[in-house]
Amino acid sequence: MTIKVWDNCNKWIGITVRHKVRHKAIDIHFQNFYLLCYNEKVNDVWKGMWITVVWKIWKLRNKVVFNNDVVDDLEIFP
Repeated sequence: MTIKVWDNCNKWIGITVRHKVRHKAIDIHFQNFYLLCYNEKVNDVWKGMWITVVWKIWKLRNKVVFNNDVVDDLEIFP
């Protein structure tokens, strides 16, 4: 499900990713969120979005684990 979320993030800002390789270590995953073709201001916004999405994924994960709830990728990033 989280792969769909990150794909939606990429589509939102117009990034096409041919190779969908994402690191499982969260610190390296964050470091990979630097857009070479954009300036620092855009990258700051992008990294802020990363933090927001990770927080939302965490909160929904807790709903699934502790409340046996069902979620989908559109709840995180429509």
